[in-house]
Amino acid sequence: MSDEDLIARAKLAKDVLDNPVYVESFDLIEKELFSAWKQAKTLEDAEDLRKFSKMLAKTKIVLESVIKKGEISQDKLNRKHNVLERAGQRLSQVFQG
Repeated sequence: MSDEDLIARAKLAKDVLDNPVYVESFDLIEKELFSAWKQAKTLEDAEDLRKFSKMLAKTKIVLESVIKKGEISQDKLNRKHNVLERAGQRLSQVFQG
């Protein structure tokens, strides 16, 4: 996947994590899972709810990972751009000088 693709995906992931409807939904599901876990009548039910809770948390972790990869790609592109810009300035000075 190209740096540009990673940057575009990072923006989409950030849009999701910053979306108030997503945040509200995530928080509501998290609270409901915790409440159901506290009220679980069997160890098996409690374990299932714990697994669901971990999967919910993993959703956020995956989105945050996409954002981090995009930030790394953006930094990489910025560094390349800066190197090319400096090289262009030096060449310009050589040919003008």
